Amino acid sequence: MDFSDQNAVFTDLQRKYGHKNVARIIAFGTLTPKAICRKVMNCFEHDESVIKSISKLIPDLCQSMKDAYSASPELTTYRIQYKKEFDVIERLEGIVSHESQHAAGVIIYPNLSSYLPIKTRGEDRSLRIVAFDKYMIEELGFFKFDVLGLETLPMIKHCLDSMSDKIDLHHIDLEEKEVYDMLCSGDVSGVFQLSNQMQKVMEQQPRNFKDLIAINALIRPGTGDWAEYISRRKGKEWSVHQNRLPYLKETEGLITYQEQFLLDCKTFAGWDIAYADKYVRKNKAIKQDTELARKFILDSVSNGFSESDATLVWHEIEDAVDGGYSFNKSHSASYAVISYQTAWLKYHYPEHFYAALMSSEKTDGDGQSAISGYIVECKQRDIKILPPDINHSGDNFIVNDEGISYRITTISHVGESAIRAIERLRPITSFSNFLERREKQHIKQNVLVNLIKAGCFDFDNPNRAELLWQLDMLNRTKTQIKNNYECPRYAYDDKIKAEWEKEALGMYLSLHPMEKYGFKPLSSFTEGSYVLQGGEVYDIKEFKDKNKNDMAFVFINTLFGNVKLLVFASTWRYLQIKSSFTKGNIVLVKGKRSGDAVIVDSVEVLENTSKIA
Repeated sequence: MDFSDQNAVFTDLQRKYGHKNVARIIAFGTLTPKAICRKVMNCFEHDESVIKSISKLIPDLCQSMKDAYSASPELTTYRIQYKKEFDVIERLEGIVSHESQHAAGVIIYPNLSSYLPIKTRGEDRSLRIVAFDKYMIEELGFFKFDVLGLETLPMIKHCLDSMSDKIDLHHIDLEEKEVYDMLCSGDVSGVFQLSNQMQKVMEQQPRNFKDLIAINALIRPGTGDWAEYISRRKGKEWSVHQNRLPYLKETEGLITYQEQFLLDCKTFAGWDIAYADKYVRKNKAIKQDTELARKFILDSVSNGFSESDATLVWHEIEDAVDGGYSFNKSHSASYAVISYQTAWLKYHYPEHFYAALMSSEKTDGDGQSAISGYIVECKQRDIKILPPDINHSGDNFIVNDEGISYRITTISHVGESAIRAIERLRPITSFSNFLERREKQHIKQNVLVNLIKAGCFDFDNPNRAELLWQLDMLNRTKTQIKNNYECPRYAYDDKIKAEWEKEALGMYLSLHPMEKYGFKPLSSFTEGSYVLQGGEVYDIKEFKDKNKNDMAFVFINTLFGNVKLLVFASTWRYLQIKSSFTKGNIVLVKGKRSGDAVIVDSVEVLENTSKIA
């Protein structure tokens, strides 16, 4: 089950069933090939460049060194070169390295400590944790409940609470054409589960709720054959036994859900669902289970089906189960509901949707990067993004008659004590009124400067340079006042205003220097494809590759957030490349998409506005 507040649900379970009868579940972390490789090579005091060279050859999700050697033949060369170290790595991989708490697992049983070891945590020792992991618990016959927390649920609530219209999302039309048109166009940012799947959504072209259920399952690793599914949707001929059509037609004749192969077992072999669930779905060695295969075929033949049809169906069942991660339709359907609800809110109430979406983002670099992209989308929808307001802004983005006001809590140097002090001063009638009444111990000079640069006092005077000048005049020394000294005025235009916003908020708000170029976000390109990206260089990190040659990570601020560029030694050695990647330069980069990064082939300076680091 998914909830908006996981801890509140756990506390409620304790209240209902008794504190001693409810516990969370422990989880044991093991040393993965990548982690143990780094640890062992470090213990043998190898240079960091060597460790990085070896580590990057091991896939992130790789579960054994055997798999790592298969995935990267180059790794075998290192194994020969560092035989002693790799012997240790292979002996240590997979051992328990630490313990943690299972992300969602809960067990409920009378007098738990009489049957299972219990640990307690927390200042008041109120958090009870079973010291057996989920595998041991299930082996002993206990049921594990997963209480999951979804960040999207409080975001939806925030969106609904901010609206004057009272909307019941449980009674909206799930087949609204305009909402599906929006999704089919690739406009999926902020849509639950689909926000990072633009290419797949555009390939699928979902036209109804059943399509949303399918894509919510098919984006999972090991679930179905995406390429075959798309080919069939585009017209490739396919056929299945007519008895399977009622439950396979909606997924183009392909087994996508657990329920579908369970229905195969019932339809052909006559097995009840409980039997099929126990002996088929949970069968971790189904391809080796020749006895079960023979029983399925014999039972199917006795039900009037041909041996060839039964054999064909069984092979499909084997492939689905052996994939290791089949998905149940009920789970996918519940996620599809949230996908549709977020898409519906985005289409009908975009201001409130984007305000809630941006409010849900953290204040770190990744969060700010995501917000940058949402601001661009808002501008494309003619939704104004307004600076924070000293009287109304708080932790969240706020919808008003003019647009969406930025939150005040992410302004540089404006900490918790300053925020609380500002709240105590409200209502604030003017900039001068604020200066007269401010608590100087909480609202210091650097706080004032950044409040001005962020636009918090635009309601009084939109000329932020004038306000900074007023502040300078107020801070004159007694001698300067006596001599009628007038502080110098600040230059001010749209470009300076944007730079001040970047300085105070960590991002461009009113005007982004890349807006005039029309680049597409990196997410719109497929993995491995040739891409064009444009942005402002804000950080460069040089390091050595395995051959001791210089290479670099370069970070650029694009219109849609920050992008990491990988510049290999073969490219980085050119003086023109290095000089182009100077902090402050606005550059056009050509290269290949690799995950969330770009492997650079060439670069061109669009604007030489370099700043000294």
